[in-house]
Amino acid sequence: MTRTPEAPSPPPIPGAPDDSQGPPTNGMAVASLACGIFGWVFVVGGLLGIVLGIVALGQIRKSQQTPEPQSGTGLAIAGIMLGAILGTISVVILVLRYG
Repeated sequence: MTRTPEAPSPPPIPGAPDDSQGPPTNGMAVASLACGIFGWVFVVGGLLGIVLGIVALGQIRKSQQTPEPQSGTGLAIAGIMLGAILGTISVVILVLRYG
């Protein structure tokens, strides 16, 4: 029995979503950003944003030597910055209001 050659696949449609995915994003980096954003509401959120961001940066740096490196450095840095800035602002507001 002879095999019929398979037809080549058509070229991708411009603007269509790509099936390939980038590197996975570190979950702690996302959590750091979320906690940093809510740092102005809860002082604890700002502190968590800073801690989670620092831990995420370490995990991302370690993962660069593995076959599947993680992304999220920008998210972690943003979480650290927002946690520090908004946490500090909320502490100042609390001191001025109740101090």
